Amino acid sequence: MPPMPPPPIQQQPALPIPPHGDVFYGGAAQPQQQHYYQFPQQQQQQQHVRGVEARVDYTAAVMQATENAHAGRHRKCHRHNAHAAPAPAAPIPNPPAVQQNVINFQQEAEEQQWQQLQWEAQQVQRQQLERQAAEQLQAQQAQRQAAEEWWAAEEWQCLQWEAQQAERKAAEEQLQLQRQITGIGLLKLSRSTFTRRLSNNI
Repeated sequence: MPPMPPPPIQQQPALPIPPHGDVFYGGAAQPQQQHYYQFPQQQQQQQHVRGVEARVDYTAAVMQATENAHAGRHRKCHRHNAHAAPAPAAPIPNPPAVQQNVINFQQEAEEQQWQQLQWEAQQVQRQQLERQAAEQLQAQQAQRQAAEEWWAAEEWQCLQWEAQQAERKAAEEQLQLQRQITGIGLLKLSRSTFTRRLSNNI
């Protein structure tokens, strides 16, 4: 029994392209906004027709329709921009009142900046004066302390000299007293010796 022939190929309907550029297929509207979306019907299908493989690709048709729609909108935008009003060549100058306000604002800003600089200079000068006064006070205190130490050393030397003088005087008085005592003893001894000699002679 001879083999059965393959089923006949069913022709797929072509994609309708309306005049305004929108593409409708498979219930989806405006697929030109979905460039990379593939409908199930657009997937590649392989069918055998009398031993020959045939491919049906609907993606190319959809992309072509999308490009046509974009080209139509692009031309429409160009026609709309051609009728637009031209931009002004130069900016409109400010009225005199506005210019005067700008000048006044700049003058006020410069005045405030000058006052700020003056205040900063005064602060720096005052800090310098305070630092100089503190340094002078420290120098005076150091000088006063040195003078007090010198006077204390002088007083100590005077006390030492007076103590030495008192010790020397006491030593001299003690030596003089010893001499006196020695002289009195010698005098007594000489008298006793003289008296004994007289008694012996008699």
